[in-house]
Amino acid sequence: MRGPARRVARWLYSLPTDVVAAQLYILLLQGAARSGVYAFRREPGDPRTATVLAAEGEGLGDLPSTLATVLAEARTGKGAASVADVALALLDRACSSPSERPEPALAPSTPRGAFGLPLVTLDERGVVSACVVTFPDSRG
Repeated sequence: MRGPARRVARWLYSLPTDVVAAQLYILLLQGAARSGVYAFRREPGDPRTATVLAAEGEGLGDLPSTLATVLAEARTGKGAASVADVALALLDRACSSPSERPEPALAPSTPRGAFGLPLVTLDERGVVSACVVTFPDSRG
């Protein structure tokens, strides 16, 4: 979705709750001056908790297109890894050192709860692009 920040927020908040009930979901946000990738992973031992890994910066570069290509290959079986394997590898790369890994916290129960803070952090008044990728069957 691409448009004014308010319209993108309304779209994100209106997504079905199934999105945030997934084992793993990733939000990609791009504004004029800032961007972010936010990966939400429910904990295997306690699905009520989740870990959120965030990578923020000035731009996403070619990450969205690379992610789309790799995931499409994984879904069609052309890639070497399953979708869950690809997603977990992305999660591992999101934090460069174990000390940067956040502790699990209560998992968001609504799209507004999951995506509200990243949108506020982006703090864009212009055009924003957002993409959500879910992995309902990922384990591990």
